[in-house]
Amino acid sequence: MAKIGVITFSQTLDNYGQVLQYLAIQEYLASRGHKVCLIREYSNIKKMKQFLKRFLLIKNKKKTAVTTFEKWAECTAKYETLHSRQFEKFRKDNCNIYNLQLPSYKKYFDAFVVGSDQIWSSITPYNFLNFTRYGEKKFTIAPSIGKLDVDEKVVSTIRTWLKDFTFITCREQSAVDMCKRAGRMDAQLILDPTFLITKDTYLKFSEQRCNHEDYVFIYMLGADIPIEISAIYEFARKEGLAVKYVASQGREDEYAKEWATVSEWLTLLANAKYVFTNSFHGMALSCIFQKQFLVFPIIGEMEGMNERIFNIAKKFKCEDRIYQDGLNNVKNPIDYGYIRENISKNKLIVNNLLDSINF
Repeated sequence: MAKIGVITFSQTLDNYGQVLQYLAIQEYLASRGHKVCLIREYSNIKKMKQFLKRFLLIKNKKKTAVTTFEKWAECTAKYETLHSRQFEKFRKDNCNIYNLQLPSYKKYFDAFVVGSDQIWSSITPYNFLNFTRYGEKKFTIAPSIGKLDVDEKVVSTIRTWLKDFTFITCREQSAVDMCKRAGRMDAQLILDPTFLITKDTYLKFSEQRCNHEDYVFIYMLGADIPIEISAIYEFARKEGLAVKYVASQGREDEYAKEWATVSEWLTLLANAKYVFTNSFHGMALSCIFQKQFLVFPIIGEMEGMNERIFNIAKKFKCEDRIYQDGLNNVKNPIDYGYIRENISKNKLIVNNLLDSINF
């Protein structure tokens, strides 16, 4: 058994995918006999308090330019005070967390992993495991850079950092291309970590209760989509279905919301008749749970986030699940046999990489 420390984003208050991708890494590596811990550089409570204080007070400050992510974070913090989703409680209850300072990491861990989400959107030594000693085992499980174009300055910066990774896998082709430009020609494209565990494993973390009514599950991030939410409600009305709506990361509108915990979110997804989302992880978990789903591509300023959605749709040959001109496509059959085959092949790639280093 090896003790493996994972570096990934882990402070979210409402990003379900961020929590579930770490949970998948933890459960997958644990199934191979390892002890897996989420490494946090700072005190959890202190970090959360700083986050809430910063964004609850931002509206009282004069700012010439507020980024979209800052607006989303302000919205998240506001609703966390009104309707807590208890993300930190879920992490404390279900994730092994080490709140350690950097110099003391080495005495606890045999290997280090950079996890998924857009952890490489921040080009810092920490996110590239530059605190480890040369020759220590370290690898990646599908980190993302969150954008298509990477300039030469970034490539030059990470070239040394990537040299001694045991192996490198990335979630999007753009990240693979970045690594290859930095000299790691062995970098491989794999699926998001959420695909490394099964529906049954996720259900262990759900509420395991059944809803006795048929419903549409809407899961929307704050980014703009090419349709009004009212159209989904109209679809549900015509189908005689209720609506369960979870919004996160800056999504605000007049419709009633479910302020779901992570466990409740999994339950809502598991029991839905149809799923409508603009979220990559909403799409990924819909595939794992074999749901009838439709994904709305993001439009406007944040449309660069679509790469991961288009990549997975192409790989699974389910491009018709991306919204174009109507909602009834959500009813079309999905070749889940083909999708399961691809998920199995992906897991085999990761298994083989770990076998090659005796992990």
